[in-house]
Amino acid sequence: MEFITEYLLICFLSLFIHEASHILIARLLCVKVKKIGINWLGTYIVRENGTRWQNVMIGLCGPLSNILMGLLFFRLWNFFFVVNLILGICNLLPIPGSDGMKVVENLQNK
Repeated sequence: MEFITEYLLICFLSLFIHEASHILIARLLCVKVKKIGINWLGTYIVRENGTRWQNVMIGLCGPLSNILMGLLFFRLWNFFFVVNLILGICNLLPIPGSDGMKVVENLQNK
């Protein structure tokens, strides 16, 4: 039971960090965030479309924040490191719906 509680806490914190990073960068780049939500696929934000480079920066910051947080906690909380590293890397993969795919689409858009 303790493992499940720790796992759920880590997942919640990791998803929060991921989405908060998208929101923070969007706001810093003056891209309006319209909605924040959660569904059976995970968490998400709905925002105005920015320029190509704004979209790339917003797309990259979520996965990179997870990788960074994982590395910062490597020695303190190994399980947090693993979950965040996996979340960050998987989100960078260019698979439909992922941040990585959105980044690739924006980089290919001329």
